[in-house]
Amino acid sequence: MKKTLAIIIILFFVLFGTNIVFATSTTQDALNGLSSTTQESIDIITGTNKSNNTEEQNNTNQSNKENVNNLETKIQKNNEKQNNEAQNSSATSKIADMTNKEKKTLEDYKEAYGSDSYGLTAYILSRIQIYSIPFCFLGVAISAIYQYVLGVRKLDTRDKGFTIMISIITLFVIAQVLPLIFAIVVKGWRG
Repeated sequence: MKKTLAIIIILFFVLFGTNIVFATSTTQDALNGLSSTTQESIDIITGTNKSNNTEEQNNTNQSNKENVNNLETKIQKNNEKQNNEAQNSSATSKIADMTNKEKKTLEDYKEAYGSDSYGLTAYILSRIQIYSIPFCFLGVAISAIYQYVLGVRKLDTRDKGFTIMISIITLFVIAQVLPLIFAIVVKGWRG
């Protein structure tokens, strides 16, 4: 009898693709509530049911199906809740780590320059230096399209592309050199 019950339960979990590992107290409570109906369904499957009333069997089968569906939805909701909590905690910890790193970097700049305002300015210039690189590539690509593709037939469009390219490269050079100039001026003048 215990072997057939174990086989039926294993087949149930295999057929419906649910994980036995994620059973919690709520699912255990639901399983305890199903113990009497599970015994009845085992009797129906094995043919040992003493009752010949088909209406009672149909009602029992219907209630068993409803209980199984309720149990499946509880397990799925619990699995989704656990997955969401794990994702939220990892995303929150990553954001906290990023902000902690940025705060530490800002504090390092303030300490290196000896002033809050100079440290903040150096930090901002270093961020501009880093983020100017992709904007430069994008600007050069757009200006090259204006100059070499669209400017083949129109000279004013070609000149516009050339002007944009020169402007973007000039801004890029300024953004790359400005932190160095700031460090030389501030540390050189202040000693």
